[in-house]
Amino acid sequence: AREFLAEVEIDRGNGTAALALIEPALDEARSQAPQGDVAMELTIRLGTALRLVGRHDDSHTQLLRGLAMAEAAGDRIEHSIALRELARLDAIRGQASSMEARLRTAAQVFEQLGELYELAMTLSAWAENLALMSVSVRNRLPIEPVADAARRAALIFRQLNVVPLAAESLLALARIESEREPYDQALALLEQAEQWLTECSDP
Repeated sequence: AREFLAEVEIDRGNGTAALALIEPALDEARSQAPQGDVAMELTIRLGTALRLVGRHDDSHTQLLRGLAMAEAAGDRIEHSIALRELARLDAIRGQASSMEARLRTAAQVFEQLGELYELAMTLSAWAENLALMSVSVRNRLPIEPVADAARRAALIFRQLNVVPLAAESLLALARIESEREPYDQALALLEQAEQWLTECSDP
C-alpha cells in the first residue's frame, strides 16, 4: 500500500511525501529480503524521490543499486525504468549522449515487451529531459529524433486514453521547437494539444 501511495506522490512531483512513504517500507523490505522484488522496486522509487528533492548524488547511487538488482533478477521492466530515471539525471548534468543511449535502450525493451504506457513515458521523457539542459547544450542536438519520439508518445497516450499526458508530450516538444524559431511548428503543436484537452473535457 505504501509503495502505491509513493507512486502517486512521485507522479505528483512530491518527493518529500514519497520519501516519507518509501524509506520505512524499504527498510522493512530489506530486512526481510534484501535482494527481493519489493526491495528492488522500492530502491528504484527511492532514487526517483531523491531526484525530486534535489539530492542528485544520492539518487544516482540508489538508481544504480536498483539497476543492478533488476539486472540480477532478470526484471527487464524495472531495469528499463531505472535506465529512464538515470537518463533524467544525465540530462540534469548536461550529459546528452548517455541520456539518449539510456532512453533508446529503455524504449526498445518496452516496445519488445508491449508495455505501451512505459514506452510512451520513455519517449516523452526525451523532450522533457532536453528542457533540463542549458540552452547552449540542447540547441546543439538534432531535434528530429526528439520530435519523432514526442509525437509518437502523444499518439500512444491518446490511444491509451491518457489525453493530458498526450497533450503534455506535444507541449514539451513545442517548448523546444520554439527556441529554434520554427514558430509555425510550435504553434501547430500547441493548437493540437489544446484541441485534445478540449475534447477530453467535453461532456
